[in-house]
Amino acid sequence: MEALNMLLYIYFLLSTCGKLGQTPDERCDTFDHILIMYGLFLEMDQQEKLASQKREFWEMESEDKKKYLLYLRLRNKKCKKLLRKINPYIEKKRCIREPIPAQTRLEICLRYLASEDSMTSISFAFRVSPNTVSKIVRETCRAIWLALRCEAFLRLNTARWYIIAKDFEDKWNFCHCIGAVDGKQVLMQAPPITGSAYYNYKERFGINLMAVADAHYRFIAVDIGAPGRRSDGGVFRESRIKRRFERDALQVPPPNTVDEKGTKLPYVLVVDEAFSSSSFLMRPYSKSGVLNQLGGGYTEPK
Repeated sequence: MEALNMLLYIYFLLSTCGKLGQTPDERCDTFDHILIMYGLFLEMDQQEKLASQKREFWEMESEDKKKYLLYLRLRNKKCKKLLRKINPYIEKKRCIREPIPAQTRLEICLRYLASEDSMTSISFAFRVSPNTVSKIVRETCRAIWLALRCEAFLRLNTARWYIIAKDFEDKWNFCHCIGAVDGKQVLMQAPPITGSAYYNYKERFGINLMAVADAHYRFIAVDIGAPGRRSDGGVFRESRIKRRFERDALQVPPPNTVDEKGTKLPYVLVVDEAFSSSSFLMRPYSKSGVLNQLGGGYTEPK
């Protein structure tokens, strides 16, 4: 029975109780019982919706794995492995009614991250309110960070840099490269009382995600939160990543030769023209230069 029909039915019962000539105490008891029944109905209705949503995902997961992968951008095995890691952070205890399961919370978050859908659209797909989607996304993202940060961001030391440099040499034929640096504009609503500080060149509001990636496109260091109005070069110049490289706090390997008779070369990060070259940054020659007309190339670090 739908909620509207249930409300009409309860209204009919309340009206009937008033016409039966019951005493005030008896009518109160009847009203209490009816309200309790309605509360149970709401709980059962919520459980039925969650069960229906589970059945839909179970069918997609078991019968159409490609669709499941496109929907969440994560294979079933990896999704279950991630759920085991973050389950202690997102699992809720039952208080008044049955909470949203941890698996559904993870699926809501993954769908939001994998698509450009609004929270309202996702709320229709999972049959929860937009406010609930917003809270679930925040809590689950924090849980993923807490559970995976030590695995995803390994401690940077000399041995780790050698491994990254070897990957660049094997995969991209680039010797002594220990990372690629660039910025990404993450679109957002303008924070209050910030004026045009977050208004970027794309004519949208955003914050800057500055990252160093290895040869397999995996982040090894990030700096997040700079206003979108600032350029990539300006953000990196004032970032903690640059300061730690300048202080040699990241244990970057010393310069050495590529072959036995070669000149000693430093280990560098590759960047684009928005950055300025330094002892650990290598950028392309200017597009206005003659060398670029002949095929281009990277400048020698200072």
